[in-house]
Amino acid sequence: MRTLVLYFSVSGNTEKVAQAIAGAVDGETIRVQPKGKKKVIIPIAAFQSVFKASPAMDPLPIEPAEYDLIFVGYPVWAGHAAPWMNSLSRSYPLAGRNVAFFCTCGNSAGKSLEQMRENFPNANVLDTMKVVTPMKDDADLVAWAKEVVRQVR
Repeated sequence: MRTLVLYFSVSGNTEKVAQAIAGAVDGETIRVQPKGKKKVIIPIAAFQSVFKASPAMDPLPIEPAEYDLIFVGYPVWAGHAAPWMNSLSRSYPLAGRNVAFFCTCGNSAGKSLEQMRENFPNANVLDTMKVVTPMKDDADLVAWAKEVVRQVR
């Protein structure tokens, strides 16, 4: 089974979680990048998140539809998913794909997990997970990721 972990990260928290998931399920990781790897200014990006902006992103080097399972991860800013998740959903709608969303946050996921379900209305969403960072132990995360994989097999 081919498994992909797509993620957007600025501080490195979401990247660490993505790598832990990929390691647990023998998946590949691909980082969603702003167009031209433009520097992200978090207060501006948080404002964009609230208003559901879709800033430009670099094309992915792979085709997500070729994977059996796709984990999609992002940081939560101002209670919403990073705005590049809006861009991702427009460029790669993941229709008919098995998907699991994970977010990283200091405390609350806000409306971000519901927002992701709305962004990818035709994806087969298997599960979601909120990861409070910094992550002290990845045991619960690893168990969750393995359970998601079991749902697909």
